[in-house]
Amino acid sequence: MSAFNMKTVTHAVVNFCMFAVSVALAWKMDEIMKHVYPNRLDDAVFDIQDPNILYSYKNSISWSNLLDAVVFITIPILVIGEGSYFVTGKRSLLSTIYAFCQMLGTHLFVSCWLRISVVVPKAMVVKPRPHFLETCNPDLTGIPPDQRIIPFDRCTNTFKKMADASDSWPSGHAALAFFAAVYLMIYIKARMPRKTPVLLTALIQVICISAAYIVCMTRIADNRHFFDDVLMGVVIGVVLGVWAGHLSCLFDYDDVSSDTKTKIANGASIHSNTGAMTTIPSKQCNGAVKMD
Repeated sequence: MSAFNMKTVTHAVVNFCMFAVSVALAWKMDEIMKHVYPNRLDDAVFDIQDPNILYSYKNSISWSNLLDAVVFITIPILVIGEGSYFVTGKRSLLSTIYAFCQMLGTHLFVSCWLRISVVVPKAMVVKPRPHFLETCNPDLTGIPPDQRIIPFDRCTNTFKKMADASDSWPSGHAALAFFAAVYLMIYIKARMPRKTPVLLTALIQVICISAAYIVCMTRIADNRHFFDDVLMGVVIGVVLGVWAGHLSCLFDYDDVSSDTKTKIANGASIHSNTGAMTTIPSKQCNGAVKMD
């Protein structure tokens, strides 16, 4: 096996291992945090007269529905974006499939760390949601009328519902919505043909960010989160969305000529010192270019 092939296989194995570890961590993070903080609510208290937790419980967008929406929007856009290279003859079918898998794999990898970035602080910080008191339905038997601070163990609802009602910070919905929106905005900008009207690209990007904004507003309007919860979720989503764009090489090759971009799209690499082209089908940034 040549040195190049050996290097390629090594990179592939390392990437797969990192991906597998990330998926496993994201999948088991809830259980891990329960072992780290087994008595999370034991010493927790709340102010029964706190006006911020007196709101009523409302039905809202579920996590599963939001996740389904992100999946069913993101995958078709990736298929169209990468498939356009094959349709225009700038990539072979194999290279197109490889590039699509690369983009999807990167998106899933960062999505795992998005979940970890939300689950960990939720487990560490006990912050009641706006509808906490209604969900808690505390038993005030034996509590003096003038006592405001009540322990969590006075709540009569199930432990599962109380755990959910006390993990307001940060907003996972806001994080997921803005992660998907920012990544798609970057991806669309990178994949739209250069002759596309600027305002058309901008309109599509505005639709992405507006959808994320609406999701965030529903979290506040439906009494599921406070403003700072949503704001922190937005920060997490934006940071990881930009990171996903960087890992997908969607910021690269802006200063490369049109002919060179076409060669890169077909699996070529640029030597940083000489500018010479070398065909590297398995390069991580293979195909991360804009079509003319």
